Amino acid sequence: MNSLVNSINVTGARTDSMSAILKVDNLTCAFNENELFQGISFDLVPGDVLQVFGANGSGKTTLLRILCGLKRPDEGCIYWQDKDVRDLESEYFENLAFIGHLSGIKSGLTVSENLEQQCVLAGTASTCERRNVLERIGLAYYATTPAAHLSTGQRRRLALARLLVGEARIWLLDEPYTSLDETGRLLVDELLLKHSHGGGIAIIATHEPVGPEPLNPRSFTLA
Repeated sequence: MNSLVNSINVTGARTDSMSAILKVDNLTCAFNENELFQGISFDLVPGDVLQVFGANGSGKTTLLRILCGLKRPDEGCIYWQDKDVRDLESEYFENLAFIGHLSGIKSGLTVSENLEQQCVLAGTASTCERRNVLERIGLAYYATTPAAHLSTGQRRRLALARLLVGEARIWLLDEPYTSLDETGRLLVDELLLKHSHGGGIAIIATHEPVGPEPLNPRSFTLA
């Protein structure tokens, strides 16, 4: 196979000595006889935000899909609290929230019904809490509107609600600013900052820096 990526350099210094709760060791993934990436290793402690930069086709989305269990790597392991995730049943995946390019929104349901479905899957959020979530993401006015009638940016906001209805410690976000206006981008920044300060972890595939300055994310680039 032809190797496209041989190693990565994670930048961004830590100011603490906490133990890592998520470790990625030597991940390798190939596509059509070419290695998208090889030997990816990093570890994250509570509060870490990791940006993954790279051009289209560099493997950013594939890496997120591997981390959330939608794809198997050709080599390498993922450890959650020092346990290989392959040996865990639901403990790791219950702590994940993944928002990809596709919103996962059902067009035939209303905004409120879509949110209710997300709450059922997460096993959280009362009716009152759901109302608060819609206020938070700026869609309370559209609660009874079919999702098919939402703009692309509004559908993206509704997808982001997934981060607010569960208690996932690991957020995997693929181009979170896509289709959002300035207010929506600020919402993403606010959510990331609160998640990090609460001890959560975020791994973000992106082509541009994300988050407010106090977030101080770490980063690496897939070439």
